Amino acid sequence: MHVLRRLYTFSFLPLVVLFVGVLFSMLMAWKSYQWIENVEAIRFDAASKEITALIQKELDSHVQLLNSSAAFIFASETITRNEWHTFAKMHDLAINFPSLYSLGYVPLVEASKREAYEKKMAEDSAMAQYKIFPSSSSHSTLFPITYIEPFTEQTVQILGYDMGSEAMRRQNIEKALKKGSVTITPKIEFVKQAQASEKKGFIIYMPFYYRHHSLHNEAERLAAAKGVVYSAIKVNTFFENILKANDGLVSFEVYDCEFLSEETLLYNSNPKLTTPRLERSVVFTSYDTHWTLYFKANSVLHNQLNHYYPHIQVFIGILFSILLSGWVYALQRTRSRAYEIAEEKNKTAFRI
Repeated sequence: MHVLRRLYTFSFLPLVVLFVGVLFSMLMAWKSYQWIENVEAIRFDAASKEITALIQKELDSHVQLLNSSAAFIFASETITRNEWHTFAKMHDLAINFPSLYSLGYVPLVEASKREAYEKKMAEDSAMAQYKIFPSSSSHSTLFPITYIEPFTEQTVQILGYDMGSEAMRRQNIEKALKKGSVTITPKIEFVKQAQASEKKGFIIYMPFYYRHHSLHNEAERLAAAKGVVYSAIKVNTFFENILKANDGLVSFEVYDCEFLSEETLLYNSNPKLTTPRLERSVVFTSYDTHWTLYFKANSVLHNQLNHYYPHIQVFIGILFSILLSGWVYALQRTRSRAYEIAEEKNKTAFRI
């Protein structure tokens, strides 16, 4: 009791109360800040993984469409334009594959049989003007777009285009034929696409082969090669669908190689966010292609006020500490004043 009494009369007690209160407030604010940072890191990591999984799922759906296309072709010796149209209609491309620019059938044609092939295709009244272009080619094999869906005013303009005439596309077609599995091209531009926002894209190629041929090695697959089917993907629509499936708190950029540059940039969901507080890069490998996914965000908390909680805690804690120390100081002054009055009365009484 005596110790408490001495402590209570300690002249620096209000300052001690203030110091301890401020220190405790700052400690609690720091703990809150660490908790918020930890929660954000966990949520940012989870959102990044979710976006990665959604990208993989979207790619898988297009590859599955191409698998179905290759199986459909394998089941028949010849495919007509109407059969290709019926196949595409059954898959309801506009609804199920909104990012699809075109689904194409591209057979391998010997350069020496070019004119005969053009005449055969022109027998269909809807393809009476069918010609393989460009007309000059130094390659012994051609890969002309023969059937395409959706069959629109835009896509019909590329009927007959020899995909093997362009080095990058030929390289990916031949790679698919050699591997016996899909390949994905780097970033390309669809020259016939009217809307500038949808010009940028990439192509997925799936090979198909003649029946009753051995496909055990690369040489056998090339010998049995019949052509490829492809999905031309509109990049913006492809990744915007992924954004719709995500909560949108985490933005991302996609590059079609492991080097980040404007030339390799496929997509940027938030170009305005250039100096993010949270960021992370991962190499996305799928179907023998490599993309770099760069995730970025300033906050992944739905309630942005959470970031101000540590500051509010410090403010309230310091304010409370000031009031408490002031109250202790006032009690000390009151007690001291009471002792002074009592002492004066005792002196007066002693004189009397």
